[in-house]
Amino acid sequence: MSMKMYTAYSDSHKGMFEQFFLPTVPKEFDLKIEVFPQECPSGTFYEKGWGTTCRRKIDLFVRACEENMGTHFVFADADIQFFGECKDVLLEELGETDFACQKDVSCAY
Repeated sequence: MSMKMYTAYSDSHKGMFEQFFLPTVPKEFDLKIEVFPQECPSGTFYEKGWGTTCRRKIDLFVRACEENMGTHFVFADADIQFFGECKDVLLEELGETDFACQKDVSCAY
């Protein structure tokens, strides 16, 4: 059985999405894609417009939660690459918890 995977990108990340993300997404996921307007002209982390794009991603995440209440889904950035099937490993690692995420080592907290 497939699991939904949500992702979003804007023009600055379209190349990475098309070249690395899309061709490597395992078939075990039902991909839901959002294309956002390019509100951060540079597409660079924390530059002008970055916060607006992040708020759009939060809105998408909330919608994904509402659409999948009681089931599992993946919310993935479009600038990553997969190296094989991973759904079962993700579910095993999740265990009985409700939520798992990547720790951003660049944050000061």
